[in-house]
Amino acid sequence: ARCADAIASATGTFCERRLAFFSGKKNTVSYAFVGVDLESKPEVYRFKARVELQGSKFVEIQESVRVLPKQFPVQKITVAEKYAQPSPEDQKRSAEETKRLESIWETVSDSPYWDGKFKVPLSSELTSGFGRRRVVNGQPRSPHSGVDLKAPTGTQIHAANSGKVVLAEDLFFSG
Repeated sequence: ARCADAIASATGTFCERRLAFFSGKKNTVSYAFVGVDLESKPEVYRFKARVELQGSKFVEIQESVRVLPKQFPVQKITVAEKYAQPSPEDQKRSAEETKRLESIWETVSDSPYWDGKFKVPLSSELTSGFGRRRVVNGQPRSPHSGVDLKAPTGTQIHAANSGKVVLAEDLFFSG
């Protein structure tokens, strides 16, 4: 939202999920980042916001956001059978990890952890891009939700920006 008056606060939702708004220049701009799951159906979604202005005024905003279809490339990979058909213990581990990750993804911060422009963490060959559909040992799996960059073990990787580490551990499927 951009207003001539100073913004006291802003609240809003996208797809019924709470958004965190951040103040911009001279408190006349508020912004929020909205993530759209790559498995979202292509359709129209609702964005709602209430912007409180200095002097007890407010602005209500309701917008339609159309999510368009996207075709992601398919990657066929072969892995050790223990990763394609996990044991009951590994299935339990994976389910626990998924639950922890879902909790992290649901967390909304009321202030940004980054500052300024983002940079590439290392100069490297892209080995797997975001959204790539995976077929593992002939079985369709979840799409790739990250970006893989190739580098030898021990290569320094720079932070893309300032931030907060919320998980650093070896995950069964994600590594």
